[in-house]
Amino acid sequence: EGHTGLVRSLVISPESFFLYSASFDGTIRSWRFPFGPELKTILRSKGEIFGLALSPGGDLLVAAGADRVLSVFQMPDGKPVHEMEGHTATITNLVTAPDTEYVASYSRDRTIRVWNYVSGRQIQVIEDTQDVITAVCIHPNEQVLITATLKGMIRLYNSPSGQIEVWLF
Repeated sequence: EGHTGLVRSLVISPESFFLYSASFDGTIRSWRFPFGPELKTILRSKGEIFGLALSPGGDLLVAAGADRVLSVFQMPDGKPVHEMEGHTATITNLVTAPDTEYVASYSRDRTIRVWNYVSGRQIQVIEDTQDVITAVCIHPNEQVLITATLKGMIRLYNSPSGQIEVWLF
């Protein structure tokens, strides 16, 4: 117990000691895993938080939502590192790339943006989104960004170019 709104995202640290939850109540909470209590509230946002993504080492947590900003926090203490701006609408999806310093975000502005969450630099913008994206993932071994849409389509993007490589229905 702890959140007062819908919980929209969960991530667990690589060593499995911490569980992080993000909610529409505007908070991120840190929990001792698997049996412990809430350890702390990390962020109180001006709006709903839709997504969390954790760096492969578990030392950086990225959060995003209605405020259109990606916020990066040092973990487990929750100290702010920096913010990344560029989206013009609510960010609904976040995913980190395994073994890299990249996070991909999708927003209701219908853009996918790839960021270096360590430097805070935006790497790429993909504007070829003809349908609302409901899920995003990054292939662990290839430079491929994969999305799923509201109409049931799965798209594969070549990450460096942003070009659609394959369409699956």
